[in-house]
This record gives sequence, C-alpha cells and structure tokens, in this order.
Amino acid sequence: MKTIIVPLDGSEFAERALGPARALSARAGAPVVLMTSRIGGPEDPDTYLADAARRAGIGDSKNVVISD
Repeated sequence: MKTIIVPLDGSEFAERALGPARALSARAGAPVVLMTSRIGGPEDPDTYLADAARRAGIGDSKNVVISD
C-alpha cells in the first residue's frame, strides 16, 4: 500500500473513515491524503481538511481541494 486517500464531504459520517485511515497509515507506513471539493463540499475546504486531520490525530496528511 502506497497512499491512503480519504474523500470527505464535510459530514460526520464521512469523517468516520479518518480513524481507520490513521490506523492503516501507522501500520503500513503509508501517507494519508485527505480530499474534498469546493463544489458541494464544506464552505472553507482548506480549513476543514486541516481541522479534520488535526481532530483525527493525522499530523502529516496531504490535503487536496478539487476546484472543478
């Protein structure tokens, strides 16, 4: 496993994937990428992804915001 990608839409339901992603990352030594969209996603996607990573204890995630 090379990378763990977690798509988020701003919902608590989607954020349930963060705990298992963190555990998998630790076990496999794989980086975590959190991603969301500007369209239909959270109001401030950059801040949302940073906060979600912090709350989940994922300190070194890469955060990606899709614009189109």
